[in-house]
Amino acid sequence: MMECQTVIYANYQIPLGCSIYSSNVYPSDGPVFLYFHAGGLVGGARNCVPPWLVQVCAQRQWPLISASYRLLPQASGENVLEDVTAAYNFARKWGQGAERSVIVGGSSADSSARL
Repeated sequence: MMECQTVIYANYQIPLGCSIYSSNVYPSDGPVFLYFHAGGLVGGARNCVPPWLVQVCAQRQWPLISASYRLLPQASGENVLEDVTAAYNFARKWGQGAERSVIVGGSSADSSARL
């Protein structure tokens, strides 16, 4: 059964959390899907995950990590890049065992952050 847990993946003046959708029956050496929410880097939240994406990841037994990141204009572009990098590093090391492959996706301006 899939569960959703919240974990703090980084802390820069404020804690940055991520929602992890996973199950203990998923293989520990499979890829992780790291999702960045829409909102043009000025809005949105990690709980805005499309239901179809949760279903696709569950079918493939990929843990889905939806990460928060600091938003503009309170944060700089450099801050957003720090957050994206920290989320990626967290996803690679998530779970037990060797480092994982990470599939990165999202929508809107988050695609700029993924670069």
